[in-house]
Amino acid sequence: MIKIKFYKQINIKVPRTLLLKVLRSTEKVLGKLKKIPTEALFTIECTFVGNPAMARLNRVHREKDTSTDVISLSYFHLFNKKIIARNADFLVGELFISVPYARAQAKKLGHTFTEELEFLF
Repeated sequence: MIKIKFYKQINIKVPRTLLLKVLRSTEKVLGKLKKIPTEALFTIECTFVGNPAMARLNRVHREKDTSTDVISLSYFHLFNKKIIARNADFLVGELFISVPYARAQAKKLGHTFTEELEFLF
């Protein structure tokens, strides 16, 4: 089973249709991985942030002193079937999306903000 947690450090309304699309596409990707036990619970956390917070994250994780659209941190390499069988929940990864950066990028590329968020996720 997959659980996606959304956090907001910035004011944003996330369309329900986007949440459903993200969940379906994530289930499809993880479902293709043969080594995942079906009884396990996998969590992905997505946090919407502003440009200053994204710049700090980018500096810490990528050593770049600028904002960006998305940063993804994968913990899937830590996956161990024996550990998963004993634990109720496993954090697969984290996403940080800069809302102002994504809005500007959507406008520049000529598509909607929702389409941009879907692409980034």
